[in-house]
Amino acid sequence: MKTTADVLVTEENRTGGILVVTGAETVPANPVTRLAFFSDAACDRGPVIRRFVEWFNLWGMPLIETRGKEGAFERAFTMTVWPAVKPKGHGPQTVPETAREIAALTEVLNERKPRLIIFLSCYLWQAVNTEAALPLVENSLGRRLDAGRRISSTRLAAYEQHFERARILALPLPSKNTTDAFVTALAQPVQRFFKAAGLASVMKTDADAERAAEFLVLDREASIQCIRAGLHISVEKAAALFESLAGDVWEKDTAGRLLLKRRSQ
Repeated sequence: MKTTADVLVTEENRTGGILVVTGAETVPANPVTRLAFFSDAACDRGPVIRRFVEWFNLWGMPLIETRGKEGAFERAFTMTVWPAVKPKGHGPQTVPETAREIAALTEVLNERKPRLIIFLSCYLWQAVNTEAALPLVENSLGRRLDAGRRISSTRLAAYEQHFERARILALPLPSKNTTDAFVTALAQPVQRFFKAAGLASVMKTDADAERAAEFLVLDREASIQCIRAGLHISVEKAAALFESLAGDVWEKDTAGRLLLKRRSQ
């Protein structure tokens, strides 16, 4: 029986697509008579997935939600519920039990061969990277190339990671704690994540977000202080580095404001 946890199989997600991994408790397993693409608003996949779809608006790469209007980007998404049963405990307590169910996830990885994997819980991602689970994951995705890099600067963690044959994005479970401000702050690394996988040609970027780049204004003094602190150098050296970026990264307009220089596409 097909349920709201099942996504329509398409040419774009059959292999080499985008796999969303979420816990059993996050998706209502209600029966459906017709499968839908991942972001189809007519298919109620519950508040967690609904909110996750909304995040793409905040990232400047909105997902179409109307049946019949979806494109290759929307059709590239698929989803799996893992583990099939919610583990006992909370937070990090769930990691060992989840890791013991790794065979179920690698079965999906072997079948669908996703190029991008998005975990809607960093605890699910941690389970994949445990000593017990990692060898099976590497059999499916190739060698792990890094241990993961944090892409969030707040208490809530988000990570990106690379395997030989797939990229992973680990995000907090959508909840009241994942505010619009938190999600918006992830826009740059998330867009980079998708574009690095060769999806730029099918992503629909927000027209206003694209034009907004024309109106960003740089604060010279704040930028110099950030360079100084980040590189642990003197203010004078930081100022010289900032000035060296003129023409390549920033430029002055006729009013003397410092603007980010637009790069050719």
